[in-house]
Amino acid sequence: MRCLPVLFMVFLFLSANVSAFSLSGLFDYLMSFFGGSREEFVCSKPYLQVGLACCLDINNNGICDSDEDIVVGNPPPNPPVEYCGDGSCQDYESCKSCQSDCGPCGEEEYESCTADDDCSSGYCVHSICRDGGTFCGDGACDRGETPASCPSDCKKVVGVSESALAMCESNGIWYVLSKDKITKYDPSSGGLLSELSVRFPHSSIVCLENGNILAGYYDETKRYGIFELDGEWNIVDEILESDLGCVPHLGLYYGRNWFVKCVDEDADKVMLVDRKSKEAVTDVRAGEVLDIYSTGEQIGYLGSKKLFYMDERTNHFKPLITFDEVEEYAGKVLPLSNGDMLVWRNHRLSEVNPETGETLWSDDNLDLADYTELGNGDLVFLGGDFGDRAVQTKPIILG
Repeated sequence: MRCLPVLFMVFLFLSANVSAFSLSGLFDYLMSFFGGSREEFVCSKPYLQVGLACCLDINNNGICDSDEDIVVGNPPPNPPVEYCGDGSCQDYESCKSCQSDCGPCGEEEYESCTADDDCSSGYCVHSICRDGGTFCGDGACDRGETPASCPSDCKKVVGVSESALAMCESNGIWYVLSKDKITKYDPSSGGLLSELSVRFPHSSIVCLENGNILAGYYDETKRYGIFELDGEWNIVDEILESDLGCVPHLGLYYGRNWFVKCVDEDADKVMLVDRKSKEAVTDVRAGEVLDIYSTGEQIGYLGSKKLFYMDERTNHFKPLITFDEVEEYAGKVLPLSNGDMLVWRNHRLSEVNPETGETLWSDDNLDLADYTELGNGDLVFLGGDFGDRAVQTKPIILG
């Protein structure tokens, strides 16, 4: 307690003579007054002595780090986010769960099946057990898959009109028939190449091996007809209402003949007509004719309940396949490159073996405007359930 009066006297003295001292001298004076020395207090690097304490001076600039903004190295980057589609197959990913990163599975990776009950998951998709009702990457554009959600299976052709009725491919170019025109498209870009305005077109267009097309529509001077058109829209050949005595709706070439579906007041007819003389070789009243077809070696038509072929020995049409249900309004038959027939009737699309009549697969409740097989073997579906677009898919079942 005796020190307090002494300290108070020192404070008064210093207050009166503060200009005579520096802070460093004050520190030395006080240390000597209490019997200590300045050298006894030392801050080792990287610390800096400030009064009776030490502060960190990591960059050795004589300023406490707490008094300046110091960045020590670069902050560590955020760890990469791993996800399906990042291009790297992680340990927890597989060809089944993430095909885009890990690549397609070999068929040995999956169990084969013929029905949903064969799979523990309950999903038999195109004869393979899957985890769900569709599988992006199996080459089939299934219901629920779109060009946006699964571009590998569904390829959208930009620019196809929502009023499209039919289409075909010739030398890599698509011809699309709509309610008032025929349009040439480049399917790789969706670019419109040229178009021809037509009136009252029939819902069929056929691409020929010579690059021309066959299309039926109403001509102002020639009335209804089936016309062969070249790439510049010039008429190369034709079969007209005046030649047949009935309105031609569908037309194909078969050797030196026209094969035509013709409509009069009583019934549909199928006719084989000499291209040069326009005289009928065969004229058959066939009841309801939904579509006609040619395999190159054989011709026939799709009726309301049966698929017919023409016996060349007699020029008579005979049943090839008999269906369980009657269809009187819409139908299509497409011969495939593997020898099977792709038949659409009663909103059911089926691949049928014409020799045995066996249905290899089918898809029910499917609404379509048209479908065709491309030169590369892909199938294209147009309109109906596919809306205002054409969807291209690989036929994994075919063959």
